[in-house]
Amino acid sequence: MEEPTREMEKETGAETDLPETEPAAEQEEAKKAQEEKLKEQEEKLKAEKDKYGFNEKTTLKSAKVKGKKVTLKWKKNSKATGYEIYRATKKNGKYKKIRTIKKASAATFTDSKVKKGKTYYYKVRAYKTVKGNKANGKFSAVRKVKIKK
Repeated sequence: MEEPTREMEKETGAETDLPETEPAAEQEEAKKAQEEKLKEQEEKLKAEKDKYGFNEKTTLKSAKVKGKKVTLKWKKNSKATGYEIYRATKKNGKYKKIRTIKKASAATFTDSKVKKGKTYYYKVRAYKTVKGNKANGKFSAVRKVKIKK
């Protein structure tokens, strides 16, 4: 027995359980409208990020070792609420947030929880709190330091 089709339904006057299908032109139009809406949302999000100055990278100027301490210095972001410091033991490894600095005026951090003979990788990013929500900036370039034995 043949599967029911719309033509058979029209010819016989019988109803089938076939789903109604939209003409291809309507489907294409709906798809374009959805893509346009998505594009608008992306532009709105980008504009929101630009508004708060978090489309730019934080610049990590230096990472210096002195004994068993690493001092990081970065360029301040005048629109930031604070900064987050991340550390890893491999350049492309998993970075762990080791400190959140809640002072926008801060531009240095000293990490004293390092071990002799180890290599560490650091990166920093600014953040801004807006209406209780945290907007993160882009990460700085990674800085490598080796602690002497």
